Amino acid sequence: MSSDQDLLETVFQSSFLLFFGIAFEMAISFGGKVLIAPYLGSTKYGLLSIGMTVLILSGILATFGLNTGIAQYLPRHSDPQDRMNLIITGMSVTLIISVLISIIIFTFSPTISTMITGNPDNHIIIKIFSLAIPVHVLNRYFTGVTRGQKQTIPKVLANKFAIPTSRLIIFIIAIYFGYETLEISIGYIISFTISVVILIYFLIRSMDDVSLPPRNIKIQGSLISFSFPLLIGAAMDRILTRFDRLLIGAIQGPTEVGVYSVAYPMALLLMIVITSFGHLYLPLVTEVQKKKNKQTADLFWTVSKWISILTIPLFLILFLHPEFFIEGVFGTDFSTGQIPFMILCVGFLLNSVMGPGGLTLTGIGLSKIHMGGNIIATIFNIALNLLLIPIFGLVGAALATTLAYVIQNIYYLLALRLTIFSNFPHQLKEMALISVISSVVVIPIIILSIIGERGLISIIISSQFVWIYIYLIFKYSNFNEYEKDGINNIKSKIHKFINIYGYWV
Repeated sequence: MSSDQDLLETVFQSSFLLFFGIAFEMAISFGGKVLIAPYLGSTKYGLLSIGMTVLILSGILATFGLNTGIAQYLPRHSDPQDRMNLIITGMSVTLIISVLISIIIFTFSPTISTMITGNPDNHIIIKIFSLAIPVHVLNRYFTGVTRGQKQTIPKVLANKFAIPTSRLIIFIIAIYFGYETLEISIGYIISFTISVVILIYFLIRSMDDVSLPPRNIKIQGSLISFSFPLLIGAAMDRILTRFDRLLIGAIQGPTEVGVYSVAYPMALLLMIVITSFGHLYLPLVTEVQKKKNKQTADLFWTVSKWISILTIPLFLILFLHPEFFIEGVFGTDFSTGQIPFMILCVGFLLNSVMGPGGLTLTGIGLSKIHMGGNIIATIFNIALNLLLIPIFGLVGAALATTLAYVIQNIYYLLALRLTIFSNFPHQLKEMALISVISSVVVIPIIILSIIGERGLISIIISSQFVWIYIYLIFKYSNFNEYEKDGINNIKSKIHKFINIYGYWV
């Protein structure tokens, strides 16, 4: 098998493992939200979401782009001392910055609370989440280290198992003892701490020598200089996904933030496939480009095709049954989130099927162009949120997010077309075929929705059409040999799992 096929097979097999890790995480996180959102109510759950938003945005600044920088720089260095230099440099910088930001937010929490929620008495939530910033940042950074080492298991165990499971346990304990938002917020610190311990454990295991190496100023400086543009890009990306909640809180209050914070993560389920592929995709694109390999475009289009194939069926199920996934699951307090949820589903679908353009630009060394796309999308997102939220509320926030994602991905594709894509029309033809097949499948489901078949029964019926969709994809899509090998490997793993399960049952 050629080296290109080895790389692509690695993507498929590792993404398969990560897919189930992310699926587990989303299932557990979903269970946690189902428990805690109705328990707290939309207002208190909105405060919890605001605290988490402050934590995430602060974590982006404190990480300084080094979580992505280390993921790309580690594959370029084979010398153990150079790799240790890179790891220690990134950890030191992120830890110092995170502690400083934590102190600042803790000190000015009453002012921040007044700006976001209109009530300074909510500052205690901001203070608690500010204490979680250092461990959250270390989690992000060491996750980047595992990406650079092309290790999937540590991320799955730490982020996809330990964090959601510990949070679910904390939620159950909180409900049992009647705890409120304060105690639940403390649980977030505990979950991040557990994940960091797991990531450090695997890092130490993967290294032959953990002693401190001599300082290498050149390597350290190159890592920081490369990562800084990624900081701006990552900050823009998080503002793109989180600014709307802060603005909703400032304009409409915590209650509406709580509703939106239910609709947004539910629609985010559509990102499970592209996230699974993306974890290993970045270091592999970097490796392909380092070898002057001309197959980067083929890798991008193949991965994009599979992301589309696997995402569209999930979109059909979620988009056509908003009342079940929002009001039916979380209660009537959150029923106003149905239309925003549908709009967000469209946005995340488009973001997925247009492929990992941003990761590709970073992987081939065009991180500044990647940053430019994030900046443009964020500017549009902020402008649209400021324009639409005062008029349309949550619907305006969802529209702003969707339009911003479309603008961002069009920018990425145009940038890639001018750099590495020479067979753009051929690949577009294949992607168009997938779109036609999905359209054939969606028509009967739309008819079911129009005639009033709703709820769980409609979901079961819709799932049958998903099987038809899968059959049509496999019948008419042109799969390469390495794709067929990957499918066969996945099928054999599923059959093995079923046999083992059947034996014990």
